[in-house]
Amino acid sequence: LTVKSWHAPDAPPTTDPGTATRKMILGGRVMVEEVSSQMMGQPFHGQGLHGFDNTTGKYWSTWNDSMSTGVMVSEGSCDADGACAITGTFNDPVSGKPQTSRMTTRWTDPGTQVFEMYGPGPDGKETKMMEITYKKRAQ
Repeated sequence: LTVKSWHAPDAPPTTDPGTATRKMILGGRVMVEEVSSQMMGQPFHGQGLHGFDNTTGKYWSTWNDSMSTGVMVSEGSCDADGACAITGTFNDPVSGKPQTSRMTTRWTDPGTQVFEMYGPGPDGKETKMMEITYKKRAQ
């Protein structure tokens, strides 16, 4: 995978390589994702759970990583092509206040998935914070 992170307005993103491992658990009901990369020059590790709630009809995810001690909980929907839009809430480790982020995923081809994360910028307006491009390895 390739991680692009925007840390300042009008500045180019940093780009770091990484790896992701995904596997299904709980009888194929939940996907576990483990990511390893770099973020701001430091090792970065994260883990997410992703699933579908038959009761609400919504897709959900949780995420936690080595840059904070909290967890993000998200919910949203996906279309027939697998493009998803979800919204997550977490406690910002810098400000200590709750923050909401909007995330999208889409498939650009059968082996490439693009994840984008948006959140409030310094001016409070939504800005792109991160983009991760996943490339499936040949098995």
